[in-house]
Amino acid sequence: GAFHVGTGDELRFGTGDVFSARLEATSVLSTAAPESFGFLGERAAAIEVRGSVLTSLHDIVMSAGIITIDNGAFLSTNTDSAIAGGDIRLKALEQISLSGANREGLGSRVQTTTHGMGEGGAVSVESAVIELQDGALISTATFGSGSSGSLSINAAERLTFSGLNDDGLGSWLNASVWAEGDGGAVTVVSPVIELQDGA
Repeated sequence: GAFHVGTGDELRFGTGDVFSARLEATSVLSTAAPESFGFLGERAAAIEVRGSVLTSLHDIVMSAGIITIDNGAFLSTNTDSAIAGGDIRLKALEQISLSGANREGLGSRVQTTTHGMGEGGAVSVESAVIELQDGALISTATFGSGSSGSLSINAAERLTFSGLNDDGLGSWLNASVWAEGDGGAVTVVSPVIELQDGA
């Protein structure tokens, strides 16, 4: 994406609208979630997260044509206070896949947690095809008094769970409670759900 810094008094959009920096003007600048803006080209580019760890106190949002999370990559948000944790939203036009293990044998994971009074972040995964392989995990969890976030999976064509990690654990979805907080709701929508190879 592009980032521009200028010293002009106003922005002129292709629609003819004008956003002015002058105090006497009555311009309004609206905002929306990143995935609301769509894609510029005919084919959306891919996002790949390979063996990396990405943690945040705020939202993690990925929007692409294909999202690949592999080699034991770990995406997570957490709160250990009264403030709600960040959400994780993954949206791809074609496919989202989690596969492969890290050096410790752990599969790729997408997870939100709370260790305090704040509610854990929600997880939303949406694509035509969603695949969890090699013991991959998508989860929300509470280790405190705050509720864990909701977990929503929406695969327009197919949702597949397959394979085990090095510890023999299958690919799975999980909303867990390890303390007094409530578990989050789990919603799975897909016309086809496949369980293969020990998942």
